[in-house]
Amino acid sequence: MTQPLPIKFQELLQLTNVGINVGSVSFNTLTMESDKFICVREKIAESAQVVIIDMNDPTNPIRRPISADSAIMNPASKVIALKGKAGNDNNPNAPKTLQIFNIEMKSKMKAHPMTDDVVFWKWISPNTLALVTETSVYHWSMEGDSTPEKMFDRHSTLNGCQIINYRTDPKQTWLLLIGISAVSNRVVGAMQLYSVERKCSQPIEGEIFGVAANAPKGILRTPQTIVKFQQVPTPAGQTSPLLQYFGILLDHGKLNKHESLELCRPVLAQPHNLSSLILSCFSQVIQSFAETGQFQKIVLYAKKVGYSPDYVFLLRNVMRVNPDQGVGFAQMLVQDDEPLADINQVIYSSKSFTIRFGVKNPMGSTIHIATKYHEQLTTKALIDLFESFKSYEGLFYFLGSIVNYSQDQEVHFKYIQAACKTGQIKEVERICRESNCYNAERVKNFLKEAKLTDQLPLIIVCDRFDFVHDLVLYLYRNNLQKYIEIYVQKVNPSRLPVVVGGLLDVDCSEDIIKNLILVVRGQFSTDELVEEVEKRNRLKLLLPWLESRVHEACTEPATHNALAKIYIDSNNNPERFLNPIWKVDHLSKTPFYVLRCNEPGVWSQLAKAQLQKGLVKESIDSFIKADDPSAYMDVVETSHATESWEDLVRYLQMARKKARESYIESELIYAYARTNRLADLEEFISGPNHADIQKIGDRCFDDKMYEPAKILYNNVSNFARLAITLVHLKEYQGAVDSARKANSTRTWKEVCFACVDSEEFRLAQMCGLHIVVHADELEDLINYYQDRGYFEELINLLEAALGLERAHMGMFTELAILYSKYKPAKMKEHLELFWSRVNIPKVLRAAEQAHLWSELVFLYDKYEEYDNAVIAMMTHPSEAWRESHFKDIITKVANIELYYRAIQFYLDYKPLLLNDMLLVLTPRMDHTRSVSFFSKTNNLQLVKPYLRSVQCLNNKAINEALNQLLIDEEDYQGLRTSIDAFDNFDTIALAQKLEKHELTEFRRIAAYLYKGNNRWKQSVELCKKDRLFKDAMEYAAESKNTELAEELLQWFLERRNFDCFTACLYQCYDLLRPDVIMELAWRNNIMEFAMPYLINVTREYTSKVDKLEDAESRRAEETAESQHSSMIMPEPQLMLTAGPGMMGPGYSPVPGVPAYPPTYAPGMPYQTGYGM
Repeated sequence: MTQPLPIKFQELLQLTNVGINVGSVSFNTLTMESDKFICVREKIAESAQVVIIDMNDPTNPIRRPISADSAIMNPASKVIALKGKAGNDNNPNAPKTLQIFNIEMKSKMKAHPMTDDVVFWKWISPNTLALVTETSVYHWSMEGDSTPEKMFDRHSTLNGCQIINYRTDPKQTWLLLIGISAVSNRVVGAMQLYSVERKCSQPIEGEIFGVAANAPKGILRTPQTIVKFQQVPTPAGQTSPLLQYFGILLDHGKLNKHESLELCRPVLAQPHNLSSLILSCFSQVIQSFAETGQFQKIVLYAKKVGYSPDYVFLLRNVMRVNPDQGVGFAQMLVQDDEPLADINQVIYSSKSFTIRFGVKNPMGSTIHIATKYHEQLTTKALIDLFESFKSYEGLFYFLGSIVNYSQDQEVHFKYIQAACKTGQIKEVERICRESNCYNAERVKNFLKEAKLTDQLPLIIVCDRFDFVHDLVLYLYRNNLQKYIEIYVQKVNPSRLPVVVGGLLDVDCSEDIIKNLILVVRGQFSTDELVEEVEKRNRLKLLLPWLESRVHEACTEPATHNALAKIYIDSNNNPERFLNPIWKVDHLSKTPFYVLRCNEPGVWSQLAKAQLQKGLVKESIDSFIKADDPSAYMDVVETSHATESWEDLVRYLQMARKKARESYIESELIYAYARTNRLADLEEFISGPNHADIQKIGDRCFDDKMYEPAKILYNNVSNFARLAITLVHLKEYQGAVDSARKANSTRTWKEVCFACVDSEEFRLAQMCGLHIVVHADELEDLINYYQDRGYFEELINLLEAALGLERAHMGMFTELAILYSKYKPAKMKEHLELFWSRVNIPKVLRAAEQAHLWSELVFLYDKYEEYDNAVIAMMTHPSEAWRESHFKDIITKVANIELYYRAIQFYLDYKPLLLNDMLLVLTPRMDHTRSVSFFSKTNNLQLVKPYLRSVQCLNNKAINEALNQLLIDEEDYQGLRTSIDAFDNFDTIALAQKLEKHELTEFRRIAAYLYKGNNRWKQSVELCKKDRLFKDAMEYAAESKNTELAEELLQWFLERRNFDCFTACLYQCYDLLRPDVIMELAWRNNIMEFAMPYLINVTREYTSKVDKLEDAESRRAEETAESQHSSMIMPEPQLMLTAGPGMMGPGYSPVPGVPAYPPTYAPGMPYQTGYGM
């Protein structure tokens, strides 16, 4: 019985059944990256192609004409990676190109040239492609625009190896490169394991014996496998293949029964002393010492034999069995300079044990150990350990021992956390007050979330690190107002202004705020308190407190200032604070006391009073004497109203010396422009200034002061506005140059339109070339030209723009429309050159409106509206019809009815070309309908060439029409040929029609047609009537009708035509009865004419009798032999065990092998039974 396969085998596809050449099924040309796709590279003749077989639809392979050295499919999607050479394939130094294509999107995703040959590549994930060169390994991601990333260099052990695989773990942190090579007539495996995190490699030997070791269910680990390894010769100086095999098996686990026995045989067969072998079992010896309690001997034995056991594991076992001896054993481990066991590991394990199992009273020891060794064990690890067991008390004491010396923010934060969780609030207060090594934001958030019973730690942190506003919001929203009072009374009273501001932000009651201010006296800044309250428009809140301060004889300016603000705002006797300087009604002349005083402040007050009365010149003079520019905004506003520009220039020149304000300098520039002092203006703006020149230029432009605006726009390089300004100044060339620098569509339009209005068409065209490239602006430009009648200039502009790099469809379309309106002669040439770049529907309407029928047909053709094109050509034949063009288009129409309109059109206008046109229409035309059409119009003779060309379709209407034409032309040979070649017509009707024809040949064809319809008697009678003796004899013979043949013989005898009688005997030989023939010959005394027939019949019957006698004699002999053999035949076998000879005649047990010939004589019975 056949041994079952270790895998489930199922054939899914035969590649040859889907058209794959057998020669293309190899490792070099076929790749299968997953169970979804198979990729095959084929070369048929000189053309190369790639075949992709989707296993979900294997019967429909995808074929693409791709020439590549290698192709692999993505394991998850229809993405293919291709590798090939760029440029000349014969150049070995040509760069190697890698490409990734998306087959579904039909697009190239990525490409990269490689300087080194890629010897192996593979998809390691749906998004990553691994590339292996002779020296390095790369990863290439499909995502983004990244190039292949080098992962590591190949190890020297893989030099010269054939790379067969490359694997990664799911996170791609471990990479494995696998190769094989031939060494001494055997295959040697080599692997390189690389760690991405550590950036280091490790070479590993790969052995082929691993195949047997990993075979499922041990199917290859049999005695036969051992025998095969024993038969392999061992090279000199090398290990036996069998021992290598056993070594691999031991690496994977235990040996089975056969392998263990075979391994012991060569060892027991050697006459060596086994004591050294026994002594080399170090681990078993040490285990024996441990089991017998001889722990002291373990270290001595290990040192003696040079073995390093797992001392920590042994120490655990000793401590579990005998703790007292374990102490001594541990001391032995650490008594040397280099301890045999890792102390840190022991301490960590001990601490973990005590914490895990809640051992009582080990906390002091644990904390002591953690404190002593926290530098070696790292503070972070110890914190994580305490937290993993939720031992916050231990964590508190441990961190408390080191927090005062540590600068680590994490230590301080964790200490605060542990103190809060253990209720050590005072310690939290202390560390928050004294420590500078914690993250204040983080601690503040923790304390807010902890919701301690005492909020003093949070108050300390917020006070130290200026989180007072957040503190007030938190305390107020959590109904902890008493802590706000504690904070401003005991912790930091100077923070009262900020606290009050925060309380106002949360809409706290005014009574609470007033009481809070009253209990904190004199220990904060009044200015800050007033500022905080004033910012929130709640200054009147302080009125009671301020008045109490005044009653207490407080002389602080801030108090009185705040109180004055409140009184003034509330109009409560503000005169106490607002004392006017003077009241003067006539200020046109300078008062005497002002001249006498001659103080700047007095002059300023006088100037303001004069300015209020509208005395601009006098006011400005006073301001200049006071050297006071403070009221410059009022002065400028009043000067604008009175248009006192010269006086304003004087004032602003003085003000600019005192204050370099942008507003002052801007207004000075505007005043220069107003006074037309352009030289001063240019000098001013050429120097350093803070003026808003752009804004002043716009003001000048709006006020139609174009010369100053030109200077200002030029200074700030605002070429867009400068161009418009130059247009207003009629400087068109300069406007075009400025527009070029501005490069703004709006600017180009304004300059262009201005040039058009001034009929500067050359400059307008220069501007227009920058406008027409913008499709949205094209219509406005065209309308502007057309509205003013500049058609020729517009056409010249668009013609010049066609050669621009940014030329678009709108330009070609509009030019075509303009040609149709104004230059129809040039439209055809334009369309032939640029039909693909115009908006055809739009141009179609223009051509139709302009009655340009030829151009209309051309556009319909290019737009694939063939029906309309044909209709247009037939409607306007004199201008639009061209024979070759018409025949080309008519075949593409969708409406078949146009075929018959075209036929009528040709009958009316081009009847001599009708047949050529019909030949073109043949594939789609209803020929029956066309024949009917020509019959009604009596034009069948005209289309005879067409009928002959389509008769091959064997259409009934065509056949009958053509046959009628041949009859009318008396072409009996053509008719006979037509009848023989094409039989789809009414033969009886044609025969009846030809039967009455006056020509014998046509009546002969009628007899031929009757014969074809099995009307033998009519056919023969017609032949007899026309004395067509040969045809009559042939038709009678073909009829197989004895009576018809005998009637024909009788007819010949009646007419004494004995020669035809004799000929008919041989023509109808098989149909005639000899006795009838003999009787007819005897009666008509023509035995000599019938004698040849009679002699032949006699010989035929004699031969038949002889054959029957011979057959009867052979049958009798065979019967006798069969009866004799049946008497001596043994019991027949059953059919299940019978040999091939007993399976019946012709049975073959093997498909494709000829059957055995029957072994019985003819007529002999044979056994029947079940077949296989």
